[in-house]
Amino acid sequence: MRDETPGFRFAELLLYGYPRNMARLERARERLETLRAESTCRAQGYEPIDHSGGPGDPVGTRAAEIVSLENEIGLLERRTAPITALMGALETPFVLEGTANAELARVARLFYFGKMGKGAAAAKLKVDRKTFYRMRARLVELTMKYMDLVDMVLKGK
Repeated sequence: MRDETPGFRFAELLLYGYPRNMARLERARERLETLRAESTCRAQGYEPIDHSGGPGDPVGTRAAEIVSLENEIGLLERRTAPITALMGALETPFVLEGTANAELARVARLFYFGKMGKGAAAAKLKVDRKTFYRMRARLVELTMKYMDLVDMVLKGK
């Protein structure tokens, strides 16, 4: 069965974690912007002692935190970019309500992002459980395809 493959499970985990990862990405970007603003010549402080009372290097500490945040942002962007692109394609204004793409977007919103159960999501979509499982599998397969596309774009291929 396809939902037992590692790629399928990983794509599904990315769908489940998308809202949380987007929130983390936003917080990391805000913190990075703050650190960069603090690192300008005018705002930079060269305090000989850090806040814990021992010797410290606030500039070096800030630089290390900037590098750490940039790495975290890169990871979060790789995890969220495929789903952002997929949702954009599924929710484009040219997609008519009630079409397969619009229904897949609703599956994502209800089941993965809204944390609604399978039965409740199927009832809300007015489909039986088998149809819901097929829709869910199709959405995850599309996510896997978008993951490959995004990886190719990020690698410059």
